[in-house]
Amino acid sequence: MLNGLRDTDQVYDRSNKTHIPVINRRGSATVEAAVVLPIFMIALFSLAYVLRIFMAYNVMQSSLQSVARNLSNASYYYHVSGLKEYSERLDELGESASEELNSQADTIVGAVDSFSSLISNINDPDPSVDMESRIKSIGSLGKELAGDTRNVIELVKGIIKDPKQELKLLLTVFAQKASYAVRKEMVCLISELMLEEELKKRAATGLDVKSVLGIEDISFGQTQIFGDNESLEFIITYNINPPVPFGLVPKLTLSNRVKVIGWTSGRGPSARNEEEEKEEKPGDSIWIQMDNDKRYWDRGLAIEDTEVERLEDEARRMNMNFKATSKTYPVVDAFIYDEETVKMYDVFTLNPFMKTYQSQPSRIKSEIEKHGKRLMEFDLQDRPGVWKAPNKERIVILILPENAREAVPNIEDYINSATAELKRIGITEVRVRYDYGVYVKPEEDGERAEMEAA
Repeated sequence: MLNGLRDTDQVYDRSNKTHIPVINRRGSATVEAAVVLPIFMIALFSLAYVLRIFMAYNVMQSSLQSVARNLSNASYYYHVSGLKEYSERLDELGESASEELNSQADTIVGAVDSFSSLISNINDPDPSVDMESRIKSIGSLGKELAGDTRNVIELVKGIIKDPKQELKLLLTVFAQKASYAVRKEMVCLISELMLEEELKKRAATGLDVKSVLGIEDISFGQTQIFGDNESLEFIITYNINPPVPFGLVPKLTLSNRVKVIGWTSGRGPSARNEEEEKEEKPGDSIWIQMDNDKRYWDRGLAIEDTEVERLEDEARRMNMNFKATSKTYPVVDAFIYDEETVKMYDVFTLNPFMKTYQSQPSRIKSEIEKHGKRLMEFDLQDRPGVWKAPNKERIVILILPENAREAVPNIEDYINSATAELKRIGITEVRVRYDYGVYVKPEEDGERAEMEAA
C-alpha cells in the first residue's frame, strides 16, 4: 500500500516484488503559495484602491453639492446689498474698455503685418511671377501699408490729445479684473471652510474622512463665480494617495463640478421688474431689444443667422446649392455653389454708435477691410469636404443700424473707400444693409457716471 509515506523516496510492490521510485512533493505547496499569494494580494489591494477612489469621489461630490446649495441661497444677500448690480455695471464698463483696447491693438498689429508682407515680398519674390505683376503687388502692399500707417498715426494722435481717456480705459479693465479676482477669492475661501465642515459631518466615530480616503491638496482654482452674472460653478481638484503597498504609484488627481443658479433677481425675462417688462413687437429694433437684455454678443449672432436664412432663399432663387457653416467654422458663414461656381459669404454687424467708432471713425474702414482680407486669405484647399469649383467669388455683407448715418454722417465715405480697396485685392462684392431697426444709445444715469468718473 502507498498510504503512510513519510520520508522514503521508494515503495515496495508486493505483487511484483520490486521497489517503485516515488517523486517527493514536499515543499510544492510552499512554492505555489509564494507565486499565487503576491498576485492575490495585488488584486485585493487594487480592488481596495478602486473602492477608495469611488468612495472619495462620491463623498466629495455630495459635500460640494451641499456647499454650492448653501452659497446659492446666501447669494440673495449679495443681490439685495447692491453689490451684484455694481459688479455687473463694472463688468459692462470693463468689457467696453477691453473692446476699445483690442481695437487699438488690432490697428497696430495690422500695420506691422502690412510692413512684414511688403518686406517679405521685396526680399523673397516669387520667381514664377513676372516683373510687372510683382511691381503691382508691391505697389498694392505699399498702399495698404500707407493706409494702416495712417490709422496708427490717428490712433497715436488721439492718445496724445486725450491721454486721460487711455488711462481711464486701462484702469477700467484693471478694476474689472481686480473686482472679479477679489470676489472669486473670497467665495473660494468661504467654500473651502464650508467643505471642511461638510467632510467632518460625514466622518463616522470621529474618523478623519480625508485621512481615511487619502484625500489631499483640495483646490478651488477653476471655480467661476457669477461669470455669466447668474450662476456659480464650483470646480474642485484634489489628489488621492495610493495604498501603502502601491507606494511607488503616483497620486491620482480627481475633479468634481457642481453648477447652481444664484438666488438673486432670477434669470430671463421673468426676472425683470414690471416697469421694464415690454412685449416684443415685430417692428421693434433688434439692436435695442438685445441691448436692454444685455445680450450684446447674441445680437450680432441673431442678425447674422437671419442674414444666412436670406442667403438660403437667394440660393433657391438661383437654383444653386446652399450650405450654412457652424459657429466654429473659420471666416465663412455660408456657401452658395454649383459645379462651376462657389460663393463664400462673410456676414458681420457693425454698430457705429460704439465709442470705438465715435472717437475714431476711420476704424469703420479698417474693420471692413479686415473682414475682406480674412475672406481673401481663406483657402478652400485647406478645408476638406468643400467644393472645388473653378470659379470662386468672395462676398462681404455688412449690417448696420437703420440710423447709422446719425452716428457717423460720412460713414458711406469710409464704406466706399474700404469697398474700393477690397475689390482691388479680389473681393467680388461688398453688400451694405441698413436694417433690423434703429439704435438708440442708452443714457447713462447718475450712478454710472459717478462710477466712470471714479
